[in-house]
This record gives sequence, C-alpha cells and structure tokens, in this order.
Amino acid sequence: MWRFIYGVVLGAGGMAFWDWLKSENITVDWYVWPLMLLALALGTLAVHHFFASRAELEPKAAWIGLVIFGVPALLLSGWMISFFN
Repeated sequence: MWRFIYGVVLGAGGMAFWDWLKSENITVDWYVWPLMLLALALGTLAVHHFFASRAELEPKAAWIGLVIFGVPALLLSGWMISFFN
C-alpha cells in the first residue's frame, strides 16, 4: 500500500512541479531531468534502505546507508536548485 501512496505523491508532486515551471516560463536544460531522476532515486533508496535495515534490527547499517545514499541525494538536489534561479 505504501508504494501506491508513494507513487501518487510522486505523480502529484511531478505535475505540480511541471505546472510551476510552465507558469513561471522557466526552461530547463535536458541534462537537468536525468539529474533530478538520479537525486529522486538516491533519496528513495536511502529511505527504503533505512527503514528496511531498522526492520531487520541493524541500526548501524541503517544510519550508514542513510548517509551513503542520502548525502549524495541532498547534494545533487541542492546543486540542481541553482538551475532554477
């Protein structure tokens, strides 16, 4: 069930983002879209790894995985914000 909810949230967020880009007349270069998908994939992987490791009673692996996958996702997302200004 959580996958369905996650998909609905991603779809609604993507449509809201697309509408915002169109309403503000912002053009995005082609290479920003794959970078956004990579950041989204890394963020999703970080959250999934964290909760799956916690469920398996491996808290150290959970935190290390969150850092390994989450920090690049945050850095990539923060860097991409500069493309929209």
